[in-house]
Formats: sequence, structure tokens, C-alpha cells
Amino acid sequence: MFGFAVAVFTLGSLACGLSTSLPMLVASRILQGVGAAFMMPVGRIALLKTFPKSGILRAMNFVIIPALLGPLLGPLTGGVIVHWLPWRMIFLINIPIGIVGLWLVKKHMPDHIPKTRRTRPPSAGTDRRFTTKLRRPIFRSVTAERKIGHPAVHSITR
Repeated sequence: MFGFAVAVFTLGSLACGLSTSLPMLVASRILQGVGAAFMMPVGRIALLKTFPKSGILRAMNFVIIPALLGPLLGPLTGGVIVHWLPWRMIFLINIPIGIVGLWLVKKHMPDHIPKTRRTRPPSAGTDRRFTTKLRRPIFRSVTAERKIGHPAVHSITR
């Protein structure tokens, strides 16, 4: 799931960098925002499932400190990039970072999805109570339609 979030963010960044109009840029930023919104909670859950309770604080600090430095260094770095390079580079710089991030996720992130065998849910025909409950209203509406002439009349008169 974390790799999916990184991929969506990276594709959103590419779409932002290639946008040719304001509505296209806004739509691309929404896509980029969806990817970014998934990254933080999914990353934290992965940390909680990966590290033992004694190492959670240290692992969370490793993640939180860069997240706190981002708002401090981001505007300065963004201003330098936009001042010396075209504005599209502010988005396109995320693409190589996202590709490296995807590679690191694939290489180092554990897969917490259990490898259980999926079984088919029971069909409606195997549960006698379900089929009986399903048949009764259908039978009642059919018999009421024969007696009264319209199925809605049965539900009103009942």
C-alpha cells in the first residue's frame, strides 16, 4: 500500500509538471495530494507492525524529524528551484525521488498482507435460512399481485 501511495504521488508530480492549463494543474495536484495523504498514515502503520514495542519511539523519531524539517526547508528549497529553474521543475524533481522511493519500498518494506488462501463465500443456495427468507417476500408479493392486481397495493395494505 505504501508503494502504491508513492507511485500515485510520483504520477501526480509528473502530471503537474506536464500540465498545460490551470484546471489540469489543479486536477494533477489533487492526484498528488491523494498519494501524499496515503503516505504518512500507511508509513506509520508499517512502522508499528515492523518494530518491536521497545524500538517504536526510536523508529518514529527517525520518521518524524524529516517530516518536521520539511516545512522548514521546503519553502527555501522551492524558492531556490523556482528562481533558477522553470516552475515545472518544482514538480519534476519529485520523479527521480519517487522512483528511488519505489525501489527502496520494494527492497526494504515488509509485506504485512497475510498470505492466506482465499475461500469462496458460501452461495445463497447453501444457506437454507437465507433462501427461505428470500423466497417468502417474493412469494407474498406474487400472491398479492394475483389477488389485488398490483404489487404496491400489497405493501400498503399490509
